[in-house]
This record gives sequence, C-alpha cells and structure tokens, in this order.
Amino acid sequence: MIKADTSSRIIPSRRKGLIDVGVYSPWRVDTQGEAILPEELEATAHDFNASGRFDRIDQEHNNILTGCRVAESFISQEGDVRFPVSGTWGVTIQLTLEAEADVESGKINGLSLQWKKPPIKRTYPTFVATPVFGEGISELSLGTTIEPHSHPVQLRFDENGRIVPVITGPPIESNVFFHVHEIVLSTSTETTMGHAHRLDLEPNDPDHSIQIAYDQKIMLVTYLFDLRVDWISLVEHGANWMPLNALKIDRSN
Repeated sequence: MIKADTSSRIIPSRRKGLIDVGVYSPWRVDTQGEAILPEELEATAHDFNASGRFDRIDQEHNNILTGCRVAESFISQEGDVRFPVSGTWGVTIQLTLEAEADVESGKINGLSLQWKKPPIKRTYPTFVATPVFGEGISELSLGTTIEPHSHPVQLRFDENGRIVPVITGPPIESNVFFHVHEIVLSTSTETTMGHAHRLDLEPNDPDHSIQIAYDQKIMLVTYLFDLRVDWISLVEHGANWMPLNALKIDRSN
C-alpha cells in the first residue's frame, strides 16, 4: 500500500546534508478521505523507531535503498516553527550527495509512505474545514537555471479538496524573463524554463506562502489505526495531501 503523506514539506536544516520533514500530521484529512488521530500517529512513529528501519528510504516508491537515512525521528511539540501542526511525526534525514542535489533542484519536494500490512480503518462523521480559495506567493525558484524569483498564486479547490489546475502570474521580480507555471498538485508548480517553485500551504514563511480560505462541512472520514510504516519514499509530489482540517469527530455510533 502506498500513500502520499499529509504533511511533508522539506525544510533545509542548518546542518549540511540534512533536511527536516513532517512525515504525517494528525487531524489532516487527505483527498482519499483518510486521517489519523494523534495517539495512533505517535504509536506509528514509535513502531518505526523500534523497528530500526532507518535506512528504508527509497525514491518514488521503487523499493531500492537510496543510501539516505533517518537521523532523527520525533513527535513535534507546540511552538515548533518547522511544523504548524503540533503532534506531527517529524524526521531529520541524512541525504546522499545525489539526493541533496535532487532536493536543491526540486526533483524531490516531499515524502510518501508505504506499508505491507493494511491498517485498520474506521469511518466516523467529522466536522471538517475544507479549502475553497488560496492566494499568496510561491517559494523562490529551485535550481540555478534562472535568477531567484517568485510568482503570485491564486488557487481554487474542488469539492474534494483537490486543486483545480491553474496558472501562476508572471514573476514578481522585474529582472526575470516573463514566464508562468502550471499548478496541478499541492507540493510544487510544474517545471517551466528548467525550474519549479515549492508551495507553502500551511504558512511558515510570511513572504512566500499561500493563505487558504476555508468552508466547513460534515464528511465521512476514515481514520487509520495500527499503521505500521515499512518505507519512506522521497517524491517529487505528495499528490494526495490537501489542507483539509478535521475539527470535530463524532464517535457516538
């Protein structure tokens, strides 16, 4: 079973060759209608740590060891500026030189999970904040093929929380050639003129992020229990994640 994660955003560490990434966040509903509770996510992280599978990192789910390794694994606490959602399962990954180059170029933008044993699934009515519209600025361009720059971004979402394909505005910086990027997924823009831009939908950088407007509705959300992760995959797009926020769960039935 392969699942794009619900939180991954690569954050370069102050230490050379390391990145900090949120593997999975509680209370975030993906576009498959699935989520995980904080206590279950903590158990998942602890199981991964106890298993010693720190080298089980592949790329695009090819199940081939990359040589990258989980150097640290932790549950984020309130106030950790790297992870807007407290209780996120976060990891610090030691990259190979090849993987580090792929992160810098935008070939790798996030993480995805894979497991062999299916988790237990239970469905409950849940009050959910669903994205309707987003507006802001992309992160700076990745790679070295063009001068650093960013683009204005306006997003629309369908009823399932997926991005409706859209085009960015032209570069904000006046010294950069006119061009635009297509946006079809939430992790980053598509590549134009040899580069792309990551998208920050849970604002960490006020100068390069996208503010989301939400509506609220009742959804049937499937919660994962007894989740055991076998592989962590470095991916270009964490395709299934969207900023749906579970606000209240009804487990009375």
